[in-house]
Amino acid sequence: MKVLFTWNYNGNAIKIAGDFTRWELINIPNKYIEFDIDIGIYEYKFNIDGKWCCDNNKPTIINTYGTKNNLISVNNGIVHMVHISDTHSKFPKNLRPAEILIHTGDFSIDGHPGEYEQFNEWIGRQKYLYKIVILGNHDLDYTIREQKKDPIKLAKERLSNCIVLNYESINLYGYDIYGMPWYDYHNWNYSYKYENNLENEFNIIPNNTSILLTHGPAYNFLDSNYGSKKLLDIITKIKPKYHLFGHIHQQYGILINHWFDNNETVFINSSLVDESSNFIINEPHYIKLKIIA
Repeated sequence: MKVLFTWNYNGNAIKIAGDFTRWELINIPNKYIEFDIDIGIYEYKFNIDGKWCCDNNKPTIINTYGTKNNLISVNNGIVHMVHISDTHSKFPKNLRPAEILIHTGDFSIDGHPGEYEQFNEWIGRQKYLYKIVILGNHDLDYTIREQKKDPIKLAKERLSNCIVLNYESINLYGYDIYGMPWYDYHNWNYSYKYENNLENEFNIIPNNTSILLTHGPAYNFLDSNYGSKKLLDIITKIKPKYHLFGHIHQQYGILINHWFDNNETVFINSSLVDESSNFIINEPHYIKLKIIA
């Protein structure tokens, strides 16, 4: 496929190198150049007047040298999304490159700043154009218990290599993705004990949400009877294409619900670790999306 690369900034001697050139530097006349590239995810970098540079307005990845390369997706109208959850300071290996990586919480064991630092470094090295994270109960625990600070503000500062959604939406490839964190007042039998405090939080989920991200499950969907009935009420109303979550480790899997109006919601629990959080035992879920915008 024909792919155009441009350098929209200052510079005289402008060159580019990437996976598609086998990292051979190629001159860019007039600040743009076109390559014929196969479908895939590619790293590349510019060389401006002898200095390696990235375009920081485009997706980046931390390379093997600890600096950054740009990333680009060459596709035929189909992109892929990888969903993981509940990794608990374990780091999945050999993830398949794709356009979108989603982690629905509990990337840590205790939410300690050191765990945030390790996770941020790991996710920064993963080959995805967009890396989206919401916070689980473990990720919030240390900040709330020990530091008494705003956990979401701290998370957004510490997780510089991904997008942290906090009751927020992002539109990617025509899909409105909405993410909300675990609520502050959790209890440790995994249930939504304080559901009365969540009515407003659930009611603000936009009706046009295509992909809903929560840490915990909705009632009766891969939840071991600990899921939220209020969350299920909202899902029944808005009918997202996907509900991605985790939290209940032993309920890893996929369920498809067909609504009476012929819509369907795919419920996916991607908890990767075992019930005791000691080992990664499950595989990420890979989801194919047709670009709609």
